[in-house]
Amino acid sequence: MLLHLSVSRFLQFKFVVSFFVLIFFSAGAYFGYLSALVDLDEQEFLRQIQESTDKERLQKQLARTKSILEARSRAYVRRSQDFIRQQQSISAAVEVPPPVLEEKTTVPQVNQILSAFEQQKVPLNQESKKVFTGLQEEQKDLAFFQDEVGVIEQTLAREVPQEDVNVYLASDRKKRSVSGGLQQLLLIIDKQKELTEKRKAAVDGYQYWEQNARAAPGGISIAVSNKDQLKRQLNPLHVTQITTALSVMPSGFDQRLRNVYIVYGDPKMRRGMTGVGVVFMKGEELDFFRVMVHEFGHVWDLTRETSDGPKSNFNDGEYRIYESDPSATYYSYSWKSTTERSSGAQGYASSYGMSDPFEDFAEAFSLYVMQQDTFKNWAGSNPVMAKKYAFISQLYNGRSFASSKKYLTQPYDVTMLYVDYNQLLESGG
Repeated sequence: MLLHLSVSRFLQFKFVVSFFVLIFFSAGAYFGYLSALVDLDEQEFLRQIQESTDKERLQKQLARTKSILEARSRAYVRRSQDFIRQQQSISAAVEVPPPVLEEKTTVPQVNQILSAFEQQKVPLNQESKKVFTGLQEEQKDLAFFQDEVGVIEQTLAREVPQEDVNVYLASDRKKRSVSGGLQQLLLIIDKQKELTEKRKAAVDGYQYWEQNARAAPGGISIAVSNKDQLKRQLNPLHVTQITTALSVMPSGFDQRLRNVYIVYGDPKMRRGMTGVGVVFMKGEELDFFRVMVHEFGHVWDLTRETSDGPKSNFNDGEYRIYESDPSATYYSYSWKSTTERSSGAQGYASSYGMSDPFEDFAEAFSLYVMQQDTFKNWAGSNPVMAKKYAFISQLYNGRSFASSKKYLTQPYDVTMLYVDYNQLLESGG
């Protein structure tokens, strides 16, 4: 009997101990599970940043740059062939290879023929000299775009942080035109691949917007548009970014903007789109402040301030812009018309700004806000950039913004440049 009771008590004790051990390990497993979920969420968050803002963005930039390069190459070859034919019809003494007339004439073939003109010092009249100089400038521009394609392709082949890509694309053009320098830069980028999670989050500004929340602005409608019907709510971080972007706009900007839509579930949508008084931002972008400044530049530019008088050579779709509109004055610094440029590559804030007069304005507008010291530096050595700097400075009544860096040459896209939000928004904005 006593033995039976002892055994029973032992079994009861063992059961209680086992129960608490089970509870302990279950709780540990559960909290471990929660911890793992947090880690997985953080990893997923970082993966989305890398995929949606780095690789996808670079692929789009590559496609755009290739498209520009292809179109400009065809135009350059056509104009070069016309020039060569004309010179050979003027003088039989021109000792250069006969022009290649086939449809598939390449840029290097044309370059070789034009190089012969220069080496043999072929006599040219004033008009021909002007055309020849223009072709040489186009040749340099094509080399620049070709460099951009090479840079983006080689960066896409590596898994590198967006910040390093930005610095790489904004680096000195001479370095990128030399294969040795290019390889050296790629090696530097490869060494910087190991980043902490904190740095990755900081690249997208996530921490800044989380720590510096702002309420929605009055008088402007902010709404979410869910293309995939998932009914997402307005992200407070996006509200903060929109409000902050408004705080660095020129006086009177709020009268030009009516609506901001955050669009989700549209994989074909660009990072930002603009109409008169309205901006559409891609909701999957976790930090769209820099893109929003660019789009706000479009809003300012697209608001027409005059509606009478002579019409300019510039048009926004079917709408012809009047000469008295301030935008037409800005466009004339670098453009003969909506499609024809009048200044060299150094007269633009970025390669993307060379696409058309509207992108030209938005990119210079962004550069003034986000890297004003760089803009001022370029203005000191380029008369076209000096005019553009003065124009935008006047919009801001001379307001200045603190810059984090000084870049040597134009990037592909100003919104790719690194921005220290603390310095820009707390010291300058």
